[in-house]
Amino acid sequence: MQYTEPNLFTAFAEGNVDFAYGISPLLFSVLVGLIVAGVWLTYFKTTRPLSPPWKAFLVGLRSSVLVLLLFCLLRPVITTLQVSPQETYLGVIIDDSQSMAITDMAGERSRQDALRENFFGASVIDDLAENFQI
Repeated sequence: MQYTEPNLFTAFAEGNVDFAYGISPLLFSVLVGLIVAGVWLTYFKTTRPLSPPWKAFLVGLRSSVLVLLLFCLLRPVITTLQVSPQETYLGVIIDDSQSMAITDMAGERSRQDALRENFFGASVIDDLAENFQI
């Protein structure tokens, strides 16, 4: 597992952005919609007539400033999960009972031999030991 430095764009893509005040991203989206609608309503009657492209530009500009302000005030938090090597313990339990001596595996092998080959021979333990204390 390789550690990558979190940034806002990957956090949004992975859905790891929350707000420190406990507001859900869904509620934030609703608030953004209300801000845009409220700004749009303020441009219904202006002192000077505006063409639709200018009106859309000004609504977008004012809305983006208000949304950015709201975003900053809600204190966004990026949540990342990382396994700290050699700080996490992993218990491995291996069956060592008499039933493991039964030779019912392919090639007349015992279950214990198959376990040794698949678990220790395939370096599964070594791969786990890189990130965990076993």
